[in-house]
Amino acid sequence: LRIETSEGLRIQGGPVGMDLGRMVAREVKNLHDQGVDPDEVLLAFPRWDDQAEAVCEALRAAGLPIHNAAPKALDRDPGVAAALQAARIPAAWRPGEEWEADAVVRLLRNGRLQPDWDEKIDRLALAEAASALRRLDVFRGRRRILTALAREIARTEEAASESERERRKRKIDQARRAHSIVEMLIGVLEPLNHPRPRSGHVAELRRAIDALGIGRSESRALEALWDAAEDRAEVLERLGRDHAEIPWTDFVDELADLAAETDAPPSPPAPGSTRATLVDDLPGCRAGHVVLAGLVEGSFPRRAAVQPFLALRPGEEPPADARRRYACEALRFARALGAADRGAHLFYPTTDAKGQPLLRAGFL
Repeated sequence: LRIETSEGLRIQGGPVGMDLGRMVAREVKNLHDQGVDPDEVLLAFPRWDDQAEAVCEALRAAGLPIHNAAPKALDRDPGVAAALQAARIPAAWRPGEEWEADAVVRLLRNGRLQPDWDEKIDRLALAEAASALRRLDVFRGRRRILTALAREIARTEEAASESERERRKRKIDQARRAHSIVEMLIGVLEPLNHPRPRSGHVAELRRAIDALGIGRSESRALEALWDAAEDRAEVLERLGRDHAEIPWTDFVDELADLAAETDAPPSPPAPGSTRATLVDDLPGCRAGHVVLAGLVEGSFPRRAAVQPFLALRPGEEPPADARRRYACEALRFARALGAADRGAHLFYPTTDAKGQPLLRAGFL
């Protein structure tokens, strides 16, 4: 393949990181200003790395709609993070350290917590309960938290005077609601803290998360977590290792590791957004404009395709396999450019974070 003209081709360089990201964002914004629809712009990277994240962040900061298809771990999903947050509350890694008050406060303030216990328990009631807990001189222990709340109610009632009656009444009502909410939270989470087989832990946690309303609005990531946990439990059961009961703390540790290792299901791109993907996913794609960013040395061609040539002695012919591999890299580059109908915009980092010069991709 031969590129006959440079019309529509732009090559720019800038310092690595957010500086290069802003350059890409400015170019994409210029395309929008020229009347190019956002979904007619395709953004591609050689790999998902810090530079790719910086470019996507720069586009978001500029208010440009972008769909980032980078793989994300399940524990970065808000619903999964809230589920793990709830699971850790009844867990005691050392005696007497379960039900930390700060952990309960963080869960009550988490927007994913949407229990269907009482029509009066809304986001405001949960936030007020969190504020009431923050005022207590209790650090951990479910019974100590409830006792402190009951003491707060009694002390507020005794101290109420005629001039402060209305203000004191509000504090009493807030403390009573907090006491009721913590009691219901204990009723949901406390049964988790018992030894069971892994499959039993998964079933109990799913029950608790459903009761707390976590993931009610968007449960795809949570379903992926349950599937992964059940698959692991099934494999261990086939190996004869899941019949033994394990402590809740061990299960929570395993679940957290599993969530960090498992990719979340990709979300579909929103209409009218610029899509970000990998260069190797471009074959077969078409877009009005293709933006390739982060074209540092080793991206086009990749180092593995160049190394056989570096090992040649003077006058020695490269083997056919090496030539074929290098030709595949050239075809890969041509396909990336050929995905664009009207314009290709190539960006490469000129210096690293310390200001040291960087080499751009060889094909540039």
